[in-house]
Amino acid sequence: MSDVIELRRVERLRNCFRYYRIAEGRTLFGEPCLMIQWGRIGGRLRVRVETFAGRSSLSARRAELLARRRRHGYSPPSAVGNSGPLLQLATGAGVKSYCNDHR
Repeated sequence: MSDVIELRRVERLRNCFRYYRIAEGRTLFGEPCLMIQWGRIGGRLRVRVETFAGRSSLSARRAELLARRRRHGYSPPSAVGNSGPLLQLATGAGVKSYCNDHR
């Protein structure tokens, strides 16, 4: 089980270049989890992992997070367009992952 959603918000005039990513996975104990990454495009990303008792609560939380990001102007990368080197994202090297099937 691995479902990854990436969103970006690019507003050149406001110097706003934001990245948001949600990945579904499982912990080492088999619990469903969401791994959430966010930050400035090209910069260091922050990471938060949330675990859930079941798939339904995970799906509800994912829908809530996506709705909030879209209200704040985030959209899928293809909708943002090509913004050159500013969209080259950090590789995530050195980010500790608590979801064992996160790539």
